[in-house]
Amino acid sequence: MDSRTLKLRKAFHYCNLYDLNREERLNFTQMILRQDVPSWKCLTEQQVERLLDGLEGYGLIQHIMSERQPA
Repeated sequence: MDSRTLKLRKAFHYCNLYDLNREERLNFTQMILRQDVPSWKCLTEQQVERLLDGLEGYGLIQHIMSERQPA
């Protein structure tokens, strides 16, 4: 299996974890890449890497927020 496919699988894993449907996945991808994206099938490996950066970044922010102490 090629590295692009593995990265796409990882991106799908994050989207499932965050409970994103197809439309939400595409909207998020378009925000990250700042371009129209009709399908993940057309993404290059570099675009998938940028998408993963966004998805992983969201997870890290969630983790930091969950560790906040109440004021």
